[in-house]
Formats: sequence, structure tokens, C-alpha cells
Amino acid sequence: MFQFNMLQQLFGSTGKPASPESHLSSNIPLVETIQIDYPQKKRDRALIHLLRLNHHSHSVLYSGYKEFKLHNHCPHALCSAYLLGADEQQLHEIYEQVDKELESWKDSPCEVTETDWRDYLGDHRYQRAYLDFFEDELVRQCYDWKKVLLDFMMQGEKPLVNSLICGLGHPLIHFGYAIELNSREVAMEALTMAATSYDFLSKYTNSQIHPATDTSSTNPLDILNRVREDIRFDGLCDAPGQHNQSILFKDREDVIVDYCNQLNINGIAIETLLELLTKLSLTILTTTHKPGNPQYDLFICHAVTASYATRTVLPILPASSHRTLLRNLWFFILFVYLTQKRPSIKPELVEQVQTKGRGWEHVTNKAIVNDGILPDTHYMKVLRAMRDSAKLYKHDDLFYLKAALKFADEYEDWIGFEYSEETLDIKA
Repeated sequence: MFQFNMLQQLFGSTGKPASPESHLSSNIPLVETIQIDYPQKKRDRALIHLLRLNHHSHSVLYSGYKEFKLHNHCPHALCSAYLLGADEQQLHEIYEQVDKELESWKDSPCEVTETDWRDYLGDHRYQRAYLDFFEDELVRQCYDWKKVLLDFMMQGEKPLVNSLICGLGHPLIHFGYAIELNSREVAMEALTMAATSYDFLSKYTNSQIHPATDTSSTNPLDILNRVREDIRFDGLCDAPGQHNQSILFKDREDVIVDYCNQLNINGIAIETLLELLTKLSLTILTTTHKPGNPQYDLFICHAVTASYATRTVLPILPASSHRTLLRNLWFFILFVYLTQKRPSIKPELVEQVQTKGRGWEHVTNKAIVNDGILPDTHYMKVLRAMRDSAKLYKHDDLFYLKAALKFADEYEDWIGFEYSEETLDIKA
């Protein structure tokens, strides 16, 4: 029977890993995971078969815009749709839609081995070789995918945890879905994505957390408001988009790092910090458009799904890494905010939403049906993240519901690209 089990079942009946260094956070609950053994229902079998079909057929990276690689979102779409209640027909339709743009695996220039796997980090040509390498390790570890995943993420030189926010946060997001799906295939894809997405951001994610100073704050929204008004960023980028990352770090690296360090990471409880960053990401997505002209930025939407992935991943990582992962999430949010030209954040746009009797059922229906039109993958992922964040932060459920209703009903298409005709309420 297809069941949901708490993640502690993956780590033993007590829910505690063997190592005392890896104890779970007591304040951030483990997510429920999909137990995919012996499925009996059609939609359960559809989920398993489609995940495996994607794993064997499609590479984790494929050709994108200019020099940028796109990431395989198939597991994200299928998992989100399944958790939102999609039936087997809808799952097949979603797969067929996503399948159209994906690419088949291509042979790598050579194999990756235990002695040289770090030599090819960031080189997308080696994605097939990385997958083969990680799956060989999976066999060697008797198919204990959680051990393989955590070993490569947390141990040795250049641990892959450093690249989770690279590639627009996709390795982190994929990692989160692997946990929720309890899928060794998706877990090995996450490792492959982390290895091939490794880039210059790992330099910052591997740095030490700075102690508090006179400019430190425990409110990340206040810091972003300072960033918006900082004239040192004025005129630096011509249009929003991912292309701005090289410009920003070439010309304003010290300023960006200083703003990252202004958040007093060590002065905030872990669960409070996660909640602050989760709410901040949703606020940036839903309140930065021009008044009366609701628009939604694709790059900022990744801050929302990365925040939820962090909520999923955090409880299974060693406690010693929790603040570093949250600092890196904050760095990612700051970084995306800058690449999208510092749009004005107006929380009142969510506060003034009238629910008019609409609840989470309305949001769920929009996410997987949407007037008979197949939903956009990112649209569906964001709404699912909002709904499940509300389950964690029940004391703030009304905020999450209002934000979800606003986004669900107003979204038409994504903006945020350098060629987009519309923009958010951006800074010059």
C-alpha cells in the first residue's frame, strides 16, 4: 500500500542516526515522505513509473538561454502535483508536457572516479559520468541512498553542500524533493546536479559566519530595504535577469558580502530564522510588482521553492551545519533580489487581500486544474510550497493563504528575464 511515513522511519525506528553529530533539530519537524514501495493505486504507480522513466531518459541539465543551462524539473512537477492531489491522468499529462523540452543523456568525455571526481565540478559535460559514479557508490553502499547523499554533501574537500544554491538553487530544491519522494533515483540526480552546478557562489557558501557588529540586524527585510536605497548599486545593471550575476560580483563583491554578513545569523533561533526567510521569500515574490499591475518574477520564485527545500533538508543534516545552510539561503535571497534590480517590497499588498470565503481548496484547484489548462511547473511548485509552509507556521496561516490566493488568481506568466517587456517595481 502507498503510505506516508515520517522521515525518521528512514533513519531507524528511533528516528535518530547513529552519529551524535547528526542529531535532528527538535524544533523543525521532519516532513512527511512518500513511501513508494508496493503501490496499489493507479496514481501511485504512475508517479513511480514516470519518475523512473525520467531518470533513465533525461539528463539533469539541458540547453537553455544563451550560455545558461536549464534544470530538469520533472520530479519537481510530478511530486508537487501528486501532493496537491493530481490523479494518474493529470500526472501523465504533466509528464508529457515537461518531456517536450528535456534532452536525452549524452556520453561524458570520460568516466569520473573516486580519485578525480572533484576535478570536474561545474562542468556540465560530465553529468552522465557523475550520475554513473554516484550510482556505483549507491551499489557499494548497499543502496543506502541517504548515506551516499549525506557523505558527498557533508564530507571531505569541496563538499557538495557548498553548491546547493548554485544553479539558481536547483540542487537544493532537487535535494528536497528526493527527501519527500524517498527516492534514490532523485537523490542521485540531486548529487549530479550539485556537482555540475558548482560555480563561483561556492566561494561564499563555504565561508565562516561573521560575528555580529553595530550594523547587524535580526530582520532580513530591513536589510533588503537598505540594499534598495544603496546608491552603490544604481545604474549597475541594465535590466533584470540572471546575466547580472557576473556584473554584480565583479564590481560590488565586497558590498554584497557585507550585506550578507549584516544578518545576525547567530543571534536568531534556528526555527525563527527559517520562518523569517520563508516569509521574506514569499513577500518578495508577491509584493514587488507595480501597484495595479501584478507581475511575478521567475527568478524570485526560486527563492520561495529554495526556502521550502531548506525546511525539508535542514532536519536531516548535522546540527553543526544548520546555521550555515540558513546563511546560504539568505545569501541566495539577497543575490536574487540584486539580480532582479532591487524591486520595492510592499507587504501591504498581501495584507489587503480579501479572502472572500476562499480557502486552501481554491488554491489547490487552481494549482492542478487552472481552468482546464495544464499548470506551469513553477506556478504549481510555488503554490504547493505556500500551502505546506502554512501547515508548519499555523500561527501565520492567514498570511500564507492571502499570499497564495493573490498569486494563484493574479499570475498569468513569468517575467524577470532581460528581454521581458514588463518589470517589477524595480530600482534604476
